[in-house]
Amino acid sequence: MAVLALMLGAAGPARALGPAELAVVVNVSDPASVDAGTYYRLRRGIPEANVIEVRLPHDRAALSRQEFEALYAEVNGKLPAGVQAIKAKGAKAGLTFNHAQPLDVLDWVIEDIDLILIMSVNPGFGGQSFIDSALRKI
Repeated sequence: MAVLALMLGAAGPARALGPAELAVVVNVSDPASVDAGTYYRLRRGIPEANVIEVRLPHDRAALSRQEFEALYAEVNGKLPAGVQAIKAKGAKAGLTFNHAQPLDVLDWVIEDIDLILIMSVNPGFGGQSFIDSALRKI
C-alpha cells in the first residue's frame, strides 16, 4: 500500500476541495509511501496535521480482513477535525489506488465508498506515459 489519499467532499453541488478538507494516509513503514505522501501534501498544500501515519507491513500486497478493519478504525480515529466535520455533514468518501495495488480491500468497504480513483501514472512525477494496466481495474 503506497499511499491512500482520503478524499471527502460535501454532498450537493460539485466544488473543489480545499487543502484542509483532505487527509493523506501514509504508511511510515514504507519509505516510498512516506515520499509519495510528503510530495502530495506539499504539492496540494495539505496541512501537516492532516497527515495520518499508520504502520503496515509493506512486503505484502494485501491485508487480511482483520488487519483492514483495524486500519479503518485507526484512520477514522485520527481524521483531522475539519475532515471529521465534513464527514458528519453527509460527506462522500473515496479511495485512491496505485495502478499496481490490489483492489480486494473494496470487498469490505464498497458500500461505504462513493468514489474510487485508479492512478494511471506513478504519483509524484510529471510527464509520464499512461499506464495501460490501470484500465483492467475499471
